[in-house]
Amino acid sequence: MESRLKFIEDKEFDVDDFFIDAMLEIEMPIALKIAMFLNENKIRVKTNNLVSYVLGGLIIYNNEPITFAVEIIKADSEYMTFTDISLITIDEYLDLMNLNLYIKSNERTKSKSIKSNC
Repeated sequence: MESRLKFIEDKEFDVDDFFIDAMLEIEMPIALKIAMFLNENKIRVKTNNLVSYVLGGLIIYNNEPITFAVEIIKADSEYMTFTDISLITIDEYLDLMNLNLYIKSNERTKSKSIKSNC
């Protein structure tokens, strides 16, 4: 039990069994890329015992955009919990973006990196 608490302390989140099951249904390379994306980006949600949050995410895999939605709860605990994840269409992701319910990437914009390479 102590190692699990240490893991939660270091990562600032926990994962539910349903989340793990849903990740296992996604192709392994894509699931790993999504997991890295979730780990690298700061996700902040308010504590709320009554609702869960659904946030959209976008990764690039083999030069193709892969969009997903992750469900998060943050009850009285100081740690949020990823409870579910599913792949979604680009239109559904754009709807989440319009509602400002998406994970903002910590990456620099590609235009900045392209300018620095020229």
